[in-house]
Amino acid sequence: MGLDEKCDRVLLLMMMEEHAAKLSQKQIVALLSLNEKFLDLQQRYDQTWLNGVFTQRILLPTNPFTVAAHYALKRETALRVFLENPEVPIDTNHIERQIRPVAIGRKNWLFCWTEIGAHYAGIANSLIATCRLHDVDPYEYLVDVLQRVDTHPAFEVHRLTPRLWKQEFSATPLKSDLDPRKIQ
Repeated sequence: MGLDEKCDRVLLLMMMEEHAAKLSQKQIVALLSLNEKFLDLQQRYDQTWLNGVFTQRILLPTNPFTVAAHYALKRETALRVFLENPEVPIDTNHIERQIRPVAIGRKNWLFCWTEIGAHYAGIANSLIATCRLHDVDPYEYLVDVLQRVDTHPAFEVHRLTPRLWKQEFSATPLKSDLDPRKIQ
């Protein structure tokens, strides 16, 4: 199998991922179980091809392809996760869009005064990005969780993560008496 065919197979995967983004979870599972091309790609796209390219071609260690191939071989298990789990996207573009404000404000974060303050600013930014990722209003989530955390059992703290909070508490969130969105 040549390089062009491998690239075509990866392109096919990307197109399938784009199509699957428009489907429900049940439709995705059905698509994956019925799609023989995807299963064939999963079985064929393995380490042996990449190792074969190294033995057939003599490339300098600084060649971009060599660098990328070494990266892929070292992280093969992690890079295969999307093939085995339909819920894992093929790329991380959605996450990169979520952290973009943090990257843009990087110079601003230099002025957190203390390392501890910077650590907690990172936690807050991560929570807000996770809320947005799961279509949860960050303000509503934080108001509810900060009131709920005092009485919530510690062994069930995982239920307060944005994803599970949306399923269990978003229908009836606790409200703040000082909600600035209500003051007009």
